[in-house]
Amino acid sequence: MNGFLWFLAVVFVSWLIILFVLPFLGKLFLRRLSKKFQDHAEGFQRTEQRPEGSVHIENIPPPKEKNTGAGDYVNYEEIIEK
Repeated sequence: MNGFLWFLAVVFVSWLIILFVLPFLGKLFLRRLSKKFQDHAEGFQRTEQRPEGSVHIENIPPPKEKNTGAGDYVNYEEIIEK
């Protein structure tokens, strides 16, 4: 009889978790996800408020180093096979 009471307690607690805790966690997750998407959309709208036809460069790469040498010299000897 003791095992049956434990089984009922586990089933009851599991039922409470499924009924109340999981929907709460799901709503919390969806609110955070919604806020993240909203923040992203607001950031995108802020960057799109430039006048039409204007050019804006956000990332300017550093200048590349110029190679002043003509290259590496490779010493070779031509072999003629007969």
